Amino acid sequence: MRTHQVKLVILAGAILVASTVLLVRHFSLTRYEGRSLGSWLVSLQSMRDAERLKAHEAVQAIGSNAVPTLLKWLECRPTKRRQWLSAACARLGLTLQDV
Repeated sequence: MRTHQVKLVILAGAILVASTVLLVRHFSLTRYEGRSLGSWLVSLQSMRDAERLKAHEAVQAIGSNAVPTLLKWLECRPTKRRQWLSAACARLGLTLQDV
């Protein structure tokens, strides 16, 4: 009976460690210096040269690890509300990023 409990504790610990490693790895793949890939991509459109240069460096550092995230973003379809808001902004000469 005692051996069975020890095996269960070891198995539970192994599962916990493996899942923690996988989660940390997953979330760190598309991050650089604490900022997400999305944040860096927005910074690529900055008016400040230094910020754009840093963002370019960050996207290069993330490298091919960004591909799964970018593919997920490409699969996303804008909601009806976002489409309506985008059209309304366009009529005003704005983009959603300006709002």
